[in-house]
Amino acid sequence: MNAGHSFETKTLTLRRNLSWHKGIIKVIPSANRNGSNYEGAKPRILRGQTRLPFRAKTQKVRVPKSVSAVPTVSLDKTSPEGSQVTRPGDGRAQQSDEEAKQLRFQRKWAKKSAHEPRSGFGLAAENFVEEARHLATQGPSRPTLAKGVRDHLRLSNARIMAVEVAREPVATSPVIKALYVSLCWLLDTVYEEKPIQRFWFLKVVARSPYFSYVSVIHLFESLGWWRAAELRKLHFAQEWNEMHHLLIMESLGGNLAWIDRFFAFHSVTVYYWALVVLYIIKPELSYNFSHLLEYHAVDTCSAFLQVNEDALKNLPAPKVAVQYYKTGDLYLFDSFQTRPSPEDPVVLRRPPCDNLYDTFQNICDDEWEHVKTMKSCEQWCRGGNSPTEMLSSLYDIEDMLDPSEVVIIKKRKAWSDFAQEINDTNAKS
Repeated sequence: MNAGHSFETKTLTLRRNLSWHKGIIKVIPSANRNGSNYEGAKPRILRGQTRLPFRAKTQKVRVPKSVSAVPTVSLDKTSPEGSQVTRPGDGRAQQSDEEAKQLRFQRKWAKKSAHEPRSGFGLAAENFVEEARHLATQGPSRPTLAKGVRDHLRLSNARIMAVEVAREPVATSPVIKALYVSLCWLLDTVYEEKPIQRFWFLKVVARSPYFSYVSVIHLFESLGWWRAAELRKLHFAQEWNEMHHLLIMESLGGNLAWIDRFFAFHSVTVYYWALVVLYIIKPELSYNFSHLLEYHAVDTCSAFLQVNEDALKNLPAPKVAVQYYKTGDLYLFDSFQTRPSPEDPVVLRRPPCDNLYDTFQNICDDEWEHVKTMKSCEQWCRGGNSPTEMLSSLYDIEDMLDPSEVVIIKKRKAWSDFAQEINDTNAKS
């Protein structure tokens, strides 16, 4: 190294470029006074153990208070899904206290399904403490939705009632009618002009029938009373679909208020056990309740789409919706699609998901599929065709699938035939 480039005789001029690269701050050197770059010194690591991607003399930079040394994460208010956006800069200036609290809650909520199985008593205690802290710090109810969703989306009880009255009524018994009316009364009382919270509550409750059906069918199989593998798969596929509806509503902020979670979690506990008892006593009654509930979901979605069509088309689709309808598990998605009769042609349903309107239209169409399935289950209990015969079954569309998928489908069909044979043998004996 010559004397002209020595630190004792020359001052190295650095152009400080604060840029984000693998979580560290880079300090990029510029040319010195005689126009050449300094290449002699060994670079130091500013933070962590990662080397800088250039060979240059580096020095620690004192970052002003107006610039944050760590990327801040704030809630993007222009996105209705509440996506997390990373931006360099001052977190205190770019995100409000309300958004920071909302983001922390969403992170905690996401971690609920991330850890290993644990004791139910420990989970209950942890959830109680978390909910009590949330209630004490933020109150039972507050505006939690993104600005674009909160200010432009509307849904009234009168509009839903108008849609429900216009369609054909569903025949039901007094007991099921009482359960259904009590649920609708709670929705109308608490969620007037709160569409996203209403949808989230409805999705929490709408999953409980399928949980109860699968639980009772497992019990019947474990006791050797009845084996219905394909029916159990059908109800699991329906619950899987409702779970993704729930995730969509959570991405829109439907579960962020304490009071909404309080009503939903306590209501779903009551309805789950009520439907378990009904399915054990008379499955037709339990299916009838789901028929009413899914039809109400169709009415709610239809009214919501009518009122908010323009606003929904200007809002992007949540990421979880795009993943489910575009790249999700289409095997389970196809497993609950129905057709008018077993003789009708099979049509694979592949809906678009380009904006929030498409998202809610897809949800409405899914609910209509559940209505048809529950109606078929009711008729089956009265001696009609099995609901699995009405499905757009994958083993009926072998020419549309890969050879490897056909093999799996044939094995599942063989298992279904074997289960039916066992049931027939037990019935004769």
